[in-house]
Amino acid sequence: MPTVKHGGGSIMLWGCFAANGTGALQRVNGITKKEDYLQILQDNLKSSARRLGLGRSWVF
Repeated sequence: MPTVKHGGGSIMLWGCFAANGTGALQRVNGITKKEDYLQILQDNLKSSARRLGLGRSWVF
């Protein structure tokens, strides 16, 4: 199988998953401080658990 090389680079993502599906995927820009990470969790974690129908049976 042929491969294609690109100019490099990278992106950082925050995501979550469960046995029954995937939750939110959030792009993270630059260096992440504690406050930035807490905001990502606040914006995505509970809503993803709710959307996945996990109720209270999930662990972070």
